[in-house]
Amino acid sequence: GNIVLAGGQNDSVPDGADAFVLNDVWRWSPKRETSCASAFRTSGPCSESSCVQDGDGGFNLGSSVSKRIVSQRRSLGGASCTDSRGVLRSRVGEVIIERAETCPCPRCTTPPGPGPHDGAPLPTFMVNPTYVEEYILV
Repeated sequence: GNIVLAGGQNDSVPDGADAFVLNDVWRWSPKRETSCASAFRTSGPCSESSCVQDGDGGFNLGSSVSKRIVSQRRSLGGASCTDSRGVLRSRVGEVIIERAETCPCPRCTTPPGPGPHDGAPLPTFMVNPTYVEEYILV
């Protein structure tokens, strides 16, 4: 990559003219080798549309797959990225690794029901609504 520096002052114009034009622009190409770079992209949609119970007794929105993708190719003498099987990768867009991520259930910031908190209305046929009065945001 190049490094560009713009600066200086323009003393070649009379007073009152556009003196904000800079007269010095320098470009420097360091000729430095660059290695492959990769990053995880935002994961895709969750596999569930509502919270489901997992095998450990917790709840989540299923899972989504996140991919680590090459974002900068290496220069001729730079190091390549390596995928999970040990294969060298360096073309922008190539997948380095995929991982499954658990999607957490959203947290409520107010308890449901009427009261000082004015949360969402309770279901019409709820058998015992008194326990929600004890909810505390943690």
